[in-house]
Amino acid sequence: MATAGCTGACDLPGQIGTYRLVYPTGIDVFGASASGLVGSDNVAGEVSIRQGAALLARSDLGTAAPPRGDTAHGQVSIIAERPASALWDQVTLQAELAANTLLDTTVDRSGRNPATTRSAAAVQAQISFDYFHVLPALDLAPFIAADYGIGGRSSVDGEMVGGTGNVTVGVRATWRTVWHLEVRATDFIGSATVQPLADRSFFAFNVRRTF
Repeated sequence: MATAGCTGACDLPGQIGTYRLVYPTGIDVFGASASGLVGSDNVAGEVSIRQGAALLARSDLGTAAPPRGDTAHGQVSIIAERPASALWDQVTLQAELAANTLLDTTVDRSGRNPATTRSAAAVQAQISFDYFHVLPALDLAPFIAADYGIGGRSSVDGEMVGGTGNVTVGVRATWRTVWHLEVRATDFIGSATVQPLADRSFFAFNVRRTF
């Protein structure tokens, strides 16, 4: 009996399936971007069209050519800093709104992942608070970051799914300008039916030193 998900020569003892990685080439990209100041805030935006872009494929595509299509992409972002107040020494907000849409499927329309939609959008943001010289030579920067799929299920980005995202809370510490420590906890948003990481909240830390 053939192993599930594998037939013929790949049916080896203990094998439960196969893995195929395709690196598409010949994608043409046309776009424009702009950046400037609105008051003291930096605002930037970008729009682009990709011809022959790789699309998310069905899991049972096998050895068939992966689907391709023409897609449009857009994003706008902002970086805003505010000076010292009674609550912080400095606060920085970074936010980005991104969206993409499938204009046309040019190769193997039936090979597309049927769960995807023509258009999708997502937003991400981070706010961090800087506290300088909390102790001699020690700076602290607690932060909160979040990603969220506003709607749709992207045909080109497997992580852009409406109703899913994550929230991260953490703190960065800098000592004597060369030692850097970051501690963070991340929780994923969304039901298990659309969020494959729904059960994988995690805690992480890293330490590095510059010379």
